[in-house]
Amino acid sequence: MDYDNVVSATVYVSDMNNFQSMNSAYKGYFNSPHPPARSTVEVQLLRKGTLVEIDLIATE
Repeated sequence: MDYDNVVSATVYVSDMNNFQSMNSAYKGYFNSPHPPARSTVEVQLLRKGTLVEIDLIATE
């Protein structure tokens, strides 16, 4: 299984000001013509020092 199997991603960022940086890195993993569905949410309570957390759902 690899990133081509991912169908959905939920991205949690500690600060939406970091969205562009996260988005650039994200595109490096999901650069296909049909990237997975994605939601991005700003949250205040990620683990100390964590800027981004990503939850993926994949199928075979």
